[in-house]
Amino acid sequence: MRVLHISDLHVSKVRREKGDTLRDVWRGPAHALHDQRFDFVIISGDLSQRATSDEYTELIDLLTKDIEQLVRCEPRESPKPRIVLVPGNHDVDWLASVYRPLSLTDLEPEEIAEKLKDARDKPETSRVRVQTSSVGHISLYDVDPALYPTRFAKVQKFFDDYYAGTLIGSHRPFNLLDPTGQQAWSAHVFPSQRVAFLGFSSCHENDKYWHGSRILSSAITQAKDHVDRIVASVGKGFNFLRVAVWHHGLESHRCRPDRLLFEDLGALLNSEIRVGFHGHVHLSAHAVHRFIADDFALVSTGSLGASSDELPENGNQFSIVELQWNRALVSVYERDARENQYEHRRDRYLYFERSHNLDPSRPIRSCARRVVREMVLFGYTGLSRISVSLEDLYLVEPVALAHLTDRLRCRPDQIALVGNERVKLSFPGVDETRPECDGQRFEFAGQGSKERYAGVSWSYRFTNALALTAAELALLEDRRTTHPHLPDGYEVWSHIVQFDYDHLDLRFRYEPPTGTTVEYIARGADGPDVQPIVEQRGPDGTWQRVPPEEARCEITRESNQFTLRCASPVMGRRYGAMFRLDQIGTSLDAEVADAVSTLVDVFRNDRQCGTVLRTQARDFSRDLIGQALNLRVATDWSNEAVVVGTLWDQSSRLLHPCFGDFPPSTWCRSFRGGQGIAGHAYRFGRPAAWHREIRGEWDLIKLPSTSGRDYRWILCLPLLARPGGPAVGVVGFASVEESAPISRELSGLARRIARMSPTETGADSWDKQLTVLWVFSCAAFWTSVHKAGAALPRHVLEIAARSLSAFDLADILITDST
Repeated sequence: MRVLHISDLHVSKVRREKGDTLRDVWRGPAHALHDQRFDFVIISGDLSQRATSDEYTELIDLLTKDIEQLVRCEPRESPKPRIVLVPGNHDVDWLASVYRPLSLTDLEPEEIAEKLKDARDKPETSRVRVQTSSVGHISLYDVDPALYPTRFAKVQKFFDDYYAGTLIGSHRPFNLLDPTGQQAWSAHVFPSQRVAFLGFSSCHENDKYWHGSRILSSAITQAKDHVDRIVASVGKGFNFLRVAVWHHGLESHRCRPDRLLFEDLGALLNSEIRVGFHGHVHLSAHAVHRFIADDFALVSTGSLGASSDELPENGNQFSIVELQWNRALVSVYERDARENQYEHRRDRYLYFERSHNLDPSRPIRSCARRVVREMVLFGYTGLSRISVSLEDLYLVEPVALAHLTDRLRCRPDQIALVGNERVKLSFPGVDETRPECDGQRFEFAGQGSKERYAGVSWSYRFTNALALTAAELALLEDRRTTHPHLPDGYEVWSHIVQFDYDHLDLRFRYEPPTGTTVEYIARGADGPDVQPIVEQRGPDGTWQRVPPEEARCEITRESNQFTLRCASPVMGRRYGAMFRLDQIGTSLDAEVADAVSTLVDVFRNDRQCGTVLRTQARDFSRDLIGQALNLRVATDWSNEAVVVGTLWDQSSRLLHPCFGDFPPSTWCRSFRGGQGIAGHAYRFGRPAAWHREIRGEWDLIKLPSTSGRDYRWILCLPLLARPGGPAVGVVGFASVEESAPISRELSGLARRIARMSPTETGADSWDKQLTVLWVFSCAAFWTSVHKAGAALPRHVLEIAARSLSAFDLADILITDST
């Protein structure tokens, strides 16, 4: 979460004499911030200079017109609860009548001595105040307990006027007028973001005559109980990052009592508060304090409104804090007095994880300010390109650029842009000459001992990550195995956070086929139907949704594209966007799908009928393919070329080998939809090919050989149930050589297809020779099935007869149409 921290707004007398108003003072920070937005704004005290009504009116004007515009919130959510305001010592009204003067002449010497000793030794609890004049005259005052809280009357009215009933529900406003002081705390609790900001008054015993600092422990206890009740109502195991805000620091000028003690920090820490923000010292300071069993991160920022004579050696300041569950990155902005401009001066990391062996000012893990992952999905091929950008990277250990499953064929770029320099990356197991690989973890290990990188950019491509139509959801890997909460008809793109960063951007763009205007994402009532999904591993290892984290995600939508943003993503969680597909697509009829699944079982498992079918399908394919290529004989298949037939089984979502030149148990692997040249031909229902001599997109699509001996070329044609209809399988041809006539002819066809970009392989791209080959292959398959006769179930034979009739060679061969 992103926090703007400002403090000590008081515009001093010196600045007012120059004509400066609070709005004038704000112009410098406003210019430096530009159009930045924040989840929360903290103003840690000294909201005024003299606690006057006019000053608070001026502050309300600044808050409503300027500060609130910086707050990022939901459309109908008020920004006020996201602005945390606490009182400082300048908000104590010194003119309030809260004392009763004591006449020294009415007191015995012993009483005077006792009261002076009490005021000196126990000022936090004493009711006596001492004033010493410039000439050494001593005056005593007795504090009136009933009137003492009224010194906060004006700042309390400011709180009431500004928040005006918006601190309700899980929030709670200050009650500084409570005589006991126990109600001097506020709460800004956001269950959806798992964070609770607790405001405290560090001026419980601060007045005109005693300038000490103290946070009442009973107020801390009540604030803790308030958050505990909210945690209990949300559910077991759901806790918040608890952040305290007050005014005074731990240090002050010599002999001045306006500072807190470590005892106060201990009381806050015992209430499970891990981070504290304060002001007062007019100087930015950041540290992690080590206690016996816990860490406490303390963040202060300099004064925004004090004049130069009230500041230490540095100028006016404000800070931006990237706050996460275990760390904070504090960026300090400081005014250059000569140019009156605010500049980003320095950063400071604070880790408040428990470890005595690590420097708390240095990251314990690699971290970045922002990670951007942008996917482009290409409609013709199903291929995707992802660009990864790491901004302001602090490298402690290698960071993951990508982690793909072994079911995704990928090609990583070997060049990354590091800053303005092109750097060659090496990934274990990736051959430079054949950079395609099956899923892998890709890491950036840095350059030598260098730790800070302004930016790292890298990209990679991969296959079959997303369905293009709703029909393809039943074709590709079942999304429910990896995303069990995905609704029907939805696709998902997700990313597991594998190291620390402050912001995550997931960008997606669909590139439709050239010359088309396909709507990829279905439209809902408010535009493209895109929703965030955030998951974490449960105790049983399954992914479980995290609705509060989803509520923190922001999505911007346009036609065929969207961007999901999340501040402070949690390491180990999976962040993504699920979207409904607009295109229904063409799928196998249930009747045809059932018949083909039956054929798969017969081909592979029926010894008698399956053997006959395999032999017929192979022989018919050889003979008709030889005819299609105008070859008189086709007897050289077993020497160097093979024909392989695969059929789709809907239950397993695989293309299974069913007929060809070798028994199914020994010669071929099964293919997923879209996987390899065969899977690509099946998925898109059009020819696909790869040739060793032609480098291009097909190299990424092709699967590596598992036998150690790779083919020289591969040509795959989809087996159709009817011309132009969905595929039921694939017939593939391959060869290790191309010396025989059949090999040379098929190699020539494969070479022509491989020269095309996959985006060019439309229906009008095929020459007549390939069209005839394709038709003959489909006819050969259905002829072999039809001739099996009574050996096959009746519904299978009916489908075969219908399909064979659809491929009437006498009609089809007189046209170039597919």
